[in-house]
Amino acid sequence: AETCAGLHAAHELVGDDGRPLAVVHRDVSPHNILLTLDGRVKVTDFGVAKAIGKSHMTIAGQVKGKLAYMSPEQLVGGGIDRRSDIFSLGTVLYESTTGQRPFQGEHDPQVMTAIVMGNFRPPSQVVRGYPKALEEIVLRALSLEPEARYATALQLKQALEGWLASSGPPIGPTQISLLLQERCGAELGARMSALSVTEPAVAEAPRAPSVAPTTVVPPAPASQPAVDPNAYVRSDSNSTMEVDRRSPTTRRVHPGGVSPLAMGIAVLVGVVLGL
Repeated sequence: AETCAGLHAAHELVGDDGRPLAVVHRDVSPHNILLTLDGRVKVTDFGVAKAIGKSHMTIAGQVKGKLAYMSPEQLVGGGIDRRSDIFSLGTVLYESTTGQRPFQGEHDPQVMTAIVMGNFRPPSQVVRGYPKALEEIVLRALSLEPEARYATALQLKQALEGWLASSGPPIGPTQISLLLQERCGAELGARMSALSVTEPAVAEAPRAPSVAPTTVVPPAPASQPAVDPNAYVRSDSNSTMEVDRRSPTTRRVHPGGVSPLAMGIAVLVGVVLGL
């Protein structure tokens, strides 16, 4: 019944212009109906859902959705609407109340044939004492012709809730949550324990004691004698002296005023000319 509510919400979606989008899930199956720990029902996986203006070209003959839960019109490639999802949900309802799928076959072609022909055993032939009122709901949802099914998922929801109200104690999220704990409590507890395990905290390195900042005054540079930038060369009677820009000292270059660099260049030029 709660799955019907989720599907009906999707079927009733409208676009920004207010027009219905005509969404069809096309993959309603037990795998896409989830129960939360607090007993809520979630319809998931609209990956193959189709809406007006959102259809996509696919490989010829490709079948979308799970075969055993597809409606006859979906299998033959005809036009589908929300009533196709109602047929699929009827298949899920049949399986969840009898323990087996309505359409059987050793391979896919046999299953497809059973769906298209509407060949399946009524629930009362599978489960002894199956409620007659519930069987009528299932059979209507699994009608071969879309016109014979419930027109909307909301109608199917109302039919199921009417039967539930008259068949026994009330069933809601609380009862579903208790059932989950009864059937799956151990597994759920193991999962929660695994999620609660965290990495051990890393010890923080000790911090150095706080020290007031100290202003460091660099020593004054040693005084150097000033050098006249223009005093590059001075001569005496025997040699030429060159003054280094970076040092106040002088160095002797070469007697007679010829530098080693000039001599090297002259020798290199002579060798080149000789070659």
